[in-house]
Amino acid sequence: MTMLTFAPVQFGDPADLGKLVASLKDQTISEWRLVVANNQAERSSEVQGVIPQDTSLISHSENLGYLNGAVRALRSCGVDGWAVISNTDVIFEPDFVEAFGALVAAGKAEGVGIIAPAIIDGSGHDQNPFMTTRPSTRSMGRRAAMFRFVPLARLVVLAATMRKQRAGKRPPRIKPAGAIYAAHGSCFIIAPELLQSPAIDYPQFLFGEEIFLAEVARTQGLSVLYAPQLRAAHAEHQSTGVWRTRQVLKWQRDSARANWRRLR
Repeated sequence: MTMLTFAPVQFGDPADLGKLVASLKDQTISEWRLVVANNQAERSSEVQGVIPQDTSLISHSENLGYLNGAVRALRSCGVDGWAVISNTDVIFEPDFVEAFGALVAAGKAEGVGIIAPAIIDGSGHDQNPFMTTRPSTRSMGRRAAMFRFVPLARLVVLAATMRKQRAGKRPPRIKPAGAIYAAHGSCFIIAPELLQSPAIDYPQFLFGEEIFLAEVARTQGLSVLYAPQLRAAHAEHQSTGVWRTRQVLKWQRDSARANWRRLR
């Protein structure tokens, strides 16, 4: 059975991390390990209160951001297998680890760099596939332009949130498994080849990791696989909030510009 390492990135109230840990304890099989990437070293004692004693808690001296925080923690623990990188506001279905093991045993993970599980948000929408095809430079240029000015960027984020709220709760519509372009960044499984590659050292602080990782996998000849038999629930915006600060929007703007340049 393939060991699966979970690496949630902790920032803010550890209560969400406690719920994530509870979902891991409910797994049908115990072939998993927990590495917590703590981006708030000053709250380490609070974090220790919600995690098992055998957890590897890596408290960074500074906030390294999402992807870099997780990757640094995993590498420092010597993890050399498959790893789940996620927000803390994610809860895994009890058969998540078992379904992952079955996928690997069936040979479906060969040549795969990123696995995208079904991620069900509060409205019942599956956030994967994040993108099925590579976006055009024009579309990424438009996105970068939307985040150029703070008031416009705030409207973009709020409008997207309102659209989801108006849609209301609905049964999940799970799409067929298969190759996609990019996985949603809130929870994805990264292959050992990518985890150990310096190519995934993210030059931005936050946001835009989906396209960055898709492009890294693409250049290394690896695919991105949507695997809806792996399921998790996502509360959304627990780390950054719906009302974005000027600094958070600046990070979002910088990542959008960087992704636009990557696709040119």
